[in-house]
Formats: sequence, structure tokens, C-alpha cells
Amino acid sequence: MDTSQSPRERAEKLVAAMTLEQKIQQLHGNMATVDIYGIASAVTSKEEMDQLATQIRVERHVAANDELGIPRFRITNGPVGVGMGDGTPSPPATSLPMTIGVAAAFEVPGVCLHRSAIAGRNFEYFSEDPYLSGLMGVEVTKAIQAHDVIAMAKHYVVNDQEFERFRTSVEVDEHVLRELYLLPFEMVVKDADIAAVMSAYNRVRGVYATEHRYTLTDILRTEWGFDGYVQSDFWSCRSAAGSLNAGMDHEMPDAKWLNEENVKNALHDTSLEIQTVDRALVRRFTQMFRFGQFERPYAPGEIDAAGHGAISRRIGSQMAVLLKNDGDMLPLDPMTAGSVVIIGQPDYVDDACQGGGGSSKVTPLYTVKPVEGMQEVLAGLGSDATVSKVTVAPDPRDQRAHRRRAEGQLPGPHAMAGQGGRGARGLEPGGGGRSRRGGLALRRREPVRQATDDVPEVRGRHHLRRHAGALPRHR
Repeated sequence: MDTSQSPRERAEKLVAAMTLEQKIQQLHGNMATVDIYGIASAVTSKEEMDQLATQIRVERHVAANDELGIPRFRITNGPVGVGMGDGTPSPPATSLPMTIGVAAAFEVPGVCLHRSAIAGRNFEYFSEDPYLSGLMGVEVTKAIQAHDVIAMAKHYVVNDQEFERFRTSVEVDEHVLRELYLLPFEMVVKDADIAAVMSAYNRVRGVYATEHRYTLTDILRTEWGFDGYVQSDFWSCRSAAGSLNAGMDHEMPDAKWLNEENVKNALHDTSLEIQTVDRALVRRFTQMFRFGQFERPYAPGEIDAAGHGAISRRIGSQMAVLLKNDGDMLPLDPMTAGSVVIIGQPDYVDDACQGGGGSSKVTPLYTVKPVEGMQEVLAGLGSDATVSKVTVAPDPRDQRAHRRRAEGQLPGPHAMAGQGGRGARGLEPGGGGRSRRGGLALRRREPVRQATDDVPEVRGRHHLRRHAGALPRHR
């Protein structure tokens, strides 16, 4: 193709040379179509979801067309490293610290907000502040695209929770929509010239985000001047004509909607025009030409695992923040530590924990288990301290045995992580007076710490009372 022409001109000429069938093939991903909603609705546990993920062969690419010179278009996820690459199993890559703590993202800068403390993908997003999220998204986008890689901002828009995201409708006032949720996307469009945007799963004011013309066209293109393409989140496309007409350009990862039968039927009944199909393809091909993806051969190199691992550790250490240090206990003196014990649940003690999972899960080039990592750190500091671990059950109801085991293993004071109960804090006896409930009259002062093996078997409120003998067990 004539490289002297602009990316847009080259894209238009390419689309003009395509047959209808060739055009439709380029509107969607190349994965075999599955009923993901039906399959997912039958899953009831994390274990079943993990098993399902291993059974579904997710293909993250658009098929090449050698006759037309269209290369295989590879798409990967990337807020915490290049995770879920094009292949099964996913190619290994450098695992990076969570985006929540630092601007570390590849290919897909996530600029949704932390509007809920328990949102399932907060680890992929930058912050609860729309300006900060936009500012970091701009810098990440510039860095990605400086390497001729298409950056894609997600998830457009108001996909700030994961619970019931496939059916949720977000009702939001206009000024709130613009001042909070749209602002980060506006910044990456205007200040970073981002090449692509990923539309969300949820509804916006009753209309699915992939069919919402007001956000996809009126705001994104007419107001902001975006000239890239819009890809659906995986399986978020909900229609053929409706989505294309609204401004979505590309369905991933399969062809549930933008398949040959649906598109041809929509063209036949005039609910879709061929110019709209051409528009969608020109938008994506323009960005591919812009970043030289038609000329650049696919030649993956070898990743410097040690070098990239060192960078990842340095970023992780820079994002760690010490919020409290009573009595200046930290840092510990490695030369007098004697022994160090790591206590916690299996996911965090037995193996390296990489943060969240799902589509952002990275298959790391290597991992270092917590005990081994602590041993290396201590040795590097010249310490001969020993390191051990105590693994507690994920279910708090089973932790009593682990507490007793730990008490038999560990010398001196120790703390158990993950205990679900709440002790008495900031109280002391108030001169022997009585409270209304007949217990000790207490006033706030220094913390009271009670060492006990007791774990209440009945949930609810428990009161500390004065007794002549030992404390009774709660029943």
C-alpha cells in the first residue's frame, strides 16, 4: 500500500477493495462463539469460575487476511502487565504492581473510578479522583503509543462496579456524569490522542453502553473530537445494527452479533447501511496504519525477566506507604530479629500473590514465594535470622486450631492476621462503678488488649463483664 498517503486515506482504499464477506470477517474477533451468559450463570463459586476459565479457549485476535495484506490483529489486556495475551495458555510476561498503587499499565489504561470500596476491579484502576485518574491515564497512553502500540481506555462508561454488571443500569445526573465519570476519558482523548476506547457491559440510563449513541457518538466524537475506534468489552456487544449505528465499531472476542447472517439481514431490512459498516472498519484500520501495524512483521522477542522483575519490585517498593508506626517499632533491626514468621491465609503466605485475577491475570515469568523472598532480603542485609510461616484457614471459623498451633510454635508475643472478631479498644475500668447493663463502668483511655483462645460461636454483640473467676465461654 502507498505509504505516502495518510492513514485515513489508506484505510478508506483498503475498505473500498473488500467484499462484503471480507468486511464482516473484520468486524469481530476470531474466537468460536459461546453462550457466555448462560455458562456464567451456572457458576456458583470461585473454584468453578477458575475451572470454567481453563475450559474456555479465549482467542484475543482478529483473523488475518493474506489476500488483502491485513495482518492478524492481536489484542491483550494490561492494567497490571501484559495479561491474557493472544494464545492459550497466555504467554508469560512481567507481572506489575496493582494499578491502584501506581501508574503501571500496558495496552489498556483503566480509568474508571473507585466509587465503591469493594468494586471487583479497583486494583486495575488508578483512584477515586477523576482528575488524577485522567492525568495518569494520559501519561500511560502516551508511553504505550510511543512504542507504536494502540492504547485502549476502558470501560466506557460508569462501569465502576462488577456486581451484576451485565444487567445494571446506572442512573446518573448529567453534571455528575461529566464531572466524575467522563472526565478521565475526556482527558485521554484530548490530551493523549488515544487510539481506541472499550465500551462497557452495563446500561447507561437504561441503554446498554455498546448501544448508547449519546456517549459513543455525541460526546466522544462530536464534542471531544475522538477519531479512533470503539471496541466492545468481551461479550458486551448486545446487537448488530443497534451497536454499529450507535458508534461501536468492533465486537470481541467472537461473532455472536456481528456475524455474517446478522449483518446481512440488517443490511437487507435497512436497519443497517453499508456505509456504517465501512465507517467502523475505516476507524480501526486508520489506527493500525497510524502505528505501522501493516508494515511491521510480528517478531516477539525474549523478555529480560531479571531486569523487568527488578523494575517491578522497585515500583512496588515505591508505592508502599506506612500509615502508622506506634513506638517507632519500624524498621526492625535485621541484626537482632532472631526469627521472623509470616502468618496468613494460603493465597498470601504459601505462594506469591499478584493481586486481582480475571482478564487482568498475568502469567508471570517467575515468582518468589514470601518465605523465600524474606530469606533473600534478610541475607542481603547480613542477617542470620530464620524465617518460618504459619498458614491459617481461609474460613475464620477454622482458625482456632491454627491459633493454638501458632502459640505452640512461636516464641513471645505474636499477632494473627485475618481474625474476624473485634476486641475491646480504648477502655479502662472507671473506679469500680457500675454501668446500666451491670458491667464495669468504663471510660476511654489506653487500649485494652485481651489474650484469649475464645472465639464466640454465636455472632452478635458481646459485653466484657467483671467476674470472680475465669471468663466463661460465650454460648
